[in-house]
Amino acid sequence: MTNLPMSTSTDTVIREGRRQDAPRLAELMAEGLRTRFSDLGPSVVTLLHRHMITSRHCLCVVAERQGRVAGYAAVLTSGGDFYREFLLRKGVLCGLLALPRLFRLSNLRTVYTAMTYFPSAGHDDPSAELVSLVVDRTTQGSGVGREIWDGIIRGLRARGITEFKITTDVGNERANRMYQTRGCRLVREEPLYHDSKVNVYFYRL
Repeated sequence: MTNLPMSTSTDTVIREGRRQDAPRLAELMAEGLRTRFSDLGPSVVTLLHRHMITSRHCLCVVAERQGRVAGYAAVLTSGGDFYREFLLRKGVLCGLLALPRLFRLSNLRTVYTAMTYFPSAGHDDPSAELVSLVVDRTTQGSGVGREIWDGIIRGLRARGITEFKITTDVGNERANRMYQTRGCRLVREEPLYHDSKVNVYFYRL
């Protein structure tokens, strides 16, 4: 844990994620992110988020409103270390949970991409990467996203991290506009799955 300095506004608390948040974060990911990881099932996605919350290789920040998580963000400080740790500690359980869905070709591609993505990253890329930033649809436009972003920046600075990477679907205009507004630098466009591309941004703290 980073011991992120807790931040509160009039009705929002920004804090680090807790184990009991994992099902809600998985729900937000399924609703708000264009990701094929959700196709592996809610149990797998919840397991992944529980590991995000507890792993020393990840910073997970949530926004809480009226006792309910309204959004979150997760930064892997080292994607390779995070996924190796996940496979060693939870790989068997993950495989058992995903087994009924693994025989779909699209899901096999998803798993392969996840396991090979980081080794193929650019040599000059920052080791830290923002992999999730989601705000509940009912609170979008209320400033929660900005508060989560600021919480991530505080948490990364506390860990001594000075730069991180962001990837987002080239067709996600809202997300691309937000990252550009935040001062993120577009570095390149690259394929992710066999039929999609992402924009790669760098952000220096």
